[in-house]
Amino acid sequence: MFGKSQNEQRAWRLMRADASAACLRSVPGYNHAYELIGRLSPSHGGPPA
Repeated sequence: MFGKSQNEQRAWRLMRADASAACLRSVPGYNHAYELIGRLSPSHGGPPA
């Protein structure tokens, strides 16, 4: 469970960094970042509705 939490935190940091860069480029890129974290961590529930 601890390892899973670590992976989720790492994925969340990557998603935030990716989303920040993507947001500067385009909104669709930002949405793609949410899709990515959704696949990496199903517990996050995927992209926000």
